[in-house]
Amino acid sequence: METKTTQVPANAVTEIAIYKVDQNRIPEFLKTAEKMHAELETVPGFISIETRPSVDGAGVFMDICVWETKAAALQAMEKFPTFQNAPAFLSFFEGDPIYMGHFAAAVRE
Repeated sequence: METKTTQVPANAVTEIAIYKVDQNRIPEFLKTAEKMHAELETVPGFISIETRPSVDGAGVFMDICVWETKAAALQAMEKFPTFQNAPAFLSFFEGDPIYMGHFAAAVRE
């Protein structure tokens, strides 16, 4: 999946989601993830998203999504269930996400 390169504001927030996908459905999952990415690009405050597979090949993936602010990230998370591709995207998950969290753009003193 392509990485969209953009200048990141100092107050940007990086959202990390780690989850497991049914290994038998990974090609179909990747197509659906691309659709989900396109939908996220329309959300206010969105900067970029990248999906990376685990090097272990166990069906574990990590999404790295950058938002202009934490508020934008939280608003998108709240609206996520209403996104057109969300039900299909979530149907590939094996259980709940392994980890979900938000991080600052840089260490601040």
